[in-house]
Amino acid sequence: MLRLQDVAFDGHRGRILDPTSFSAADGALSGLQASTSLARTSLALISSGRMVPDQGTVLLDDVEDLRALRHRTALVDSPGITAPEHHMTVKNVVSESLALRPLRSRVGREARRIGVRAWLAEHEAEDIAGDRIDTLEPLRRLGLLIELAFSDPAVRFAVVDSPDRHDVDLDELADFLSDRCDFDSGRALLALLETPPVREDITCGFAGHHEEPPRADEDSAAGVEGVDEAYPEDELVEDHALEQPAEDSPADEAPLDEAPADDAPAEDAAAAAQESDLDDLLEGKE
Repeated sequence: MLRLQDVAFDGHRGRILDPTSFSAADGALSGLQASTSLARTSLALISSGRMVPDQGTVLLDDVEDLRALRHRTALVDSPGITAPEHHMTVKNVVSESLALRPLRSRVGREARRIGVRAWLAEHEAEDIAGDRIDTLEPLRRLGLLIELAFSDPAVRFAVVDSPDRHDVDLDELADFLSDRCDFDSGRALLALLETPPVREDITCGFAGHHEEPPRADEDSAAGVEGVDEAYPEDELVEDHALEQPAEDSPADEAPLDEAPADDAPAEDAAAAAQESDLDDLLEGKE
């Protein structure tokens, strides 16, 4: 079992992740909801032992051991961290992932050396070896990345960062991820989600000590109020900067025969702010 006990994380501009407790069971899919991309990435890094929380502890089988946690977990598809570059081919991604496997997992009775071609053949991916990774259907892409994570036989938990950011139905995504878990072979998944599926067969939690994520049929105003309490307003700006129209926008008052103002500078600024936030998240943290 992977257990988070009151883990919290502070960025350079304030708290990113409020104290959160959650337990992910062996051999099954668990979901943990967080409303901002930085909170989800913080949870992914902390849960996989890639970053030490500013508060709280992470236990694997009720033992606090950062080195063992890193060996037994894999960080999958984390934006800006482990997500493959869009220009890479499937063959490139497989080659890089297998090359980065620790030496301890390449030898011994439970592990074997495996070449790129053999891995692709074993996972029925020879036909897409030359395709760019970003051209694959979202679930096939995600499935390959998960299988690469479990190609290290030491890995028991694959921590998937924001898989719902891809255009996939939530129930379909949940079924897909559940099918890749197996108790007998020790394969479990922890998915960090913006919107978890409302299902009784999947254990879900909420960042900030909420007992369960808000359900879709609840009053929308109540949902927004809950988010405001969990995350300061300035932390929410980055995810919604492009969604909120400015008040008294000049574009609303411009004559119809005038071209709208170029939005590129605003988009560039928002992208730069998000990249800066990710740099702040990683800077000085081990």
